[in-house]
Amino acid sequence: MDCRVVHVEHILEEFPHMRQAVLEIDARTIGIDQRLQHVETNMVTKADLAFYDRKIGEHDREIYMMKNR
Repeated sequence: MDCRVVHVEHILEEFPHMRQAVLEIDARTIGIDQRLQHVETNMVTKADLAFYDRKIGEHDREIYMMKNR
């Protein structure tokens, strides 16, 4: 029984350190989440790339046709 009491006391002593570690991880996670939201907001989508590819192709064809008149 005495061993169990010592073990519980040890856990209670470590609890503030564990809580601080969890709070630090939480703060880092929030920062990572904010950066991810920024990246998702500013990143190019496949639809954007397909649109630009199509437009560039159209403009290249128009330029080619103008040069060959």
